[in-house]
Amino acid sequence: METRRAFTLIELLVVIAIIAILAAILFPVFARAKEKAAQTASLSNVKQLGTGLLMYVNDADSCYPLETNEAPINGGASHLKSYDMQILPYLKNVAIFKSPADSVSRYKEDVWDGTYNKGLPRSYTISNQLVTQASVTKGGGNDKNTGILGINESGVERPAETIGLSEVWPVNADGQCDNVVGAGAGATLLGCDAWKLAGRDPNDRSQDFAPCADSFAPPSQPTRGYFGRGGYAYLDGHANYLAYGQVRVNDWAFYKLVK
Repeated sequence: METRRAFTLIELLVVIAIIAILAAILFPVFARAKEKAAQTASLSNVKQLGTGLLMYVNDADSCYPLETNEAPINGGASHLKSYDMQILPYLKNVAIFKSPADSVSRYKEDVWDGTYNKGLPRSYTISNQLVTQASVTKGGGNDKNTGILGINESGVERPAETIGLSEVWPVNADGQCDNVVGAGAGATLLGCDAWKLAGRDPNDRSQDFAPCADSFAPPSQPTRGYFGRGGYAYLDGHANYLAYGQVRVNDWAFYKLVK
């Protein structure tokens, strides 16, 4: 009767070593593929939001949303009607306001429509007036050549080169984020908020400029994004993923209305 030969200890160790090597090679590949799929989904989200924004403009006499002071509805507690509540009728569902990788805890924020009083993450903000080097040179304050809130689309010189929506879900010092569906807080990219953009190196203070040098400090963290990039919707309807340096170029040129 033939007996089967058992594996020796050395053979088992060799097999285990081979499996470990393959796992070390494949796990990063799988992780990258998963990250890429999430990035694609996020880009689809911001593109749909951009399309909804354009549809809103088409119905609003060619004007972009303006944060308005209105009586809250459905048990809401805030009188500020943010941009997301204004473009929501043009979207498939509220879920696209959340980027797939955005797992940052949210503050309890007051919302205009109590239907959304659930702390739903909102991962994308609308462009407001930013502080730029040009505005600092002119005496300080926000750059009036940036921000689309309430303006007519005719005031945008090159829509295909102008960002309307940005992926923004930073982590504040206490580990939370204020960007919530239906809330005014975090709804716009305003003033020195550019520190929140994806891909910014939190340890490189050379990226700061007065008077925004003190607007960011660890342990706060910029938006993680995907592969060091964030999603952006332009005012012609297309969307793209950009690194921080690409957005920062030429004194925030992609946010400027007249180039």
